[in-house]
Amino acid sequence: DCSGNPVCEPPTDYVSYWKFDETSGTIAYDSGPGGNDGSLQDNAYFVYDSERDYSAETNGYVLGLDGSGDYVDAWTGNSLRMDTENFTISVWFKGEDSQVSGANIFNKGGTLLTYQVNYACSYSGGSATAVRCSIGNESDSITTTSSTSFSAGMWHNLVLRYNGTSIGVYRDGVLQTTQENTLTGNLAGSGDSFIIGLGRPAGLNFPFNGSIDEVMIYDRALNAT
Repeated sequence: DCSGNPVCEPPTDYVSYWKFDETSGTIAYDSGPGGNDGSLQDNAYFVYDSERDYSAETNGYVLGLDGSGDYVDAWTGNSLRMDTENFTISVWFKGEDSQVSGANIFNKGGTLLTYQVNYACSYSGGSATAVRCSIGNESDSITTTSSTSFSAGMWHNLVLRYNGTSIGVYRDGVLQTTQENTLTGNLAGSGDSFIIGLGRPAGLNFPFNGSIDEVMIYDRALNAT
């Protein structure tokens, strides 16, 4: 029970918030001021999951991804570019047993040549493994991996938090690991799209197989206590 923890009950001053409560169509609307509506690509779909129908504000619909390379493209809005700012990203996900090693939960930035990222989180291996998260710039990146696995077939809350000096990864409201920021210069502030459920739309894409819900991005480091 993480009631009262802002990681599990986050504040409402988000930059972008994809609820995935649409029941059909190909647009995942951004409920935040960023206006970064996402476009469902390939076979991505909305599906009902009773476990996510938990309050009067939710309807149980989530994003479904079958691991074949489908994803949501939330585009390149300036509000999603994190360069000098602190930030927090929160996402709920339920991974299936069958996963490619390194399946991406979300990813923004980098190039196919350098693999550098603005920010990203992915499985560290295949199914039911720990999650690793990275931040970076054009020349380098830092990565940290959760100390606990994220069980397949179960909903988990994952949070990546950057406070300007270190990154922290939270699993269901509990801090898993931290890593000091050793980068030289600012973060990448990438102009690439923010991608949900895939590493890159081309090349080494590492598709995610499962369900994703309630993705929130903040331009500040949430209080971790």
